[in-house]
Amino acid sequence: MRNLRFNPGNAKYDRIFTLADLKTPGKCFAIITESPNETDRLLQYMRDSSALGDMLVLHEPESPTRALNDMPVVNTLSPLYPVEELASDDLPTVNLVAPQVGQQRYFFLKCKTIRISRLQIMPASCRGVFCDRQQLPNRLVSCGCLFTARAAALVVQFHVTFEYIDEAGNDASYTVTNFRSWRTTKLFVAPITPTTDLTTYYNSRDTVRELVSESVDLVNNNGGWSILGWYRRGEVNDASGNQEAGTEIASLNQPIHMSYLPPTNKTILPAINARRFSPPTEGDDTSNDTTTIADSTQNNESNSLDNDNPVTPAV
Repeated sequence: MRNLRFNPGNAKYDRIFTLADLKTPGKCFAIITESPNETDRLLQYMRDSSALGDMLVLHEPESPTRALNDMPVVNTLSPLYPVEELASDDLPTVNLVAPQVGQQRYFFLKCKTIRISRLQIMPASCRGVFCDRQQLPNRLVSCGCLFTARAAALVVQFHVTFEYIDEAGNDASYTVTNFRSWRTTKLFVAPITPTTDLTTYYNSRDTVRELVSESVDLVNNNGGWSILGWYRRGEVNDASGNQEAGTEIASLNQPIHMSYLPPTNKTILPAINARRFSPPTEGDDTSNDTTTIADSTQNNESNSLDNDNPVTPAV
């Protein structure tokens, strides 16, 4: 979702929403609202309870008559209806495949082992939840949230490395850098109050890293992670000197955008919640006692948090 309060050409937009078509694996489409009233109507059943990665139903959309960078733009008089998230078994795996230049595809990987590194607690760019507190691409892009939450503007940030099968059928790996997500943050950290500041986490940084590492290992060994995201292949100007000015070629730098990182096996969530870091109250030390859970990882010596380059949370 993007907030576009500017005038590209003669058109005026309020929001652009990018969605994945679950009936057509890999296909993305867009909904553009041209006024705040249209945005309010589209989101009237979502408000502050939804975020990136949620599953929605769109009733009887009109056939697309325009496109946004080769992505169909769907017109609708119907609002978006949130529905209960389907189990991963009910959703097809959509492989990570590079689209043609100028096109956008989504991917949905399941049962993936991940490794995280450079974990930090960071100030979020927004106090809302609809944007999932993910990092904005640049300072010229504003957040698309309409509502704020009664929670501190903090978010967990880390690098995520995962393996996948590339287009040639070979094993490949990719690292998403500086991934931020409010939904993922809540897997690792208990609800953050508005008065909580970074100093609390700085003082408990080793405990936070240890608990997150335990939770990542727990999921890795009990069904793995689901990874939902999108991939757009852009173009750059040819600077080889052998082409005419303005000639464009496919860019070799193709960042993968990760939107949602939940456990594939939802039954593991209670055990993850038991490991969440809770900021100590006044008078407590920072040891953060946790409940011991019997699971398949208790004798596992693996550690999914890369400690080769430990990073101190920014304060």
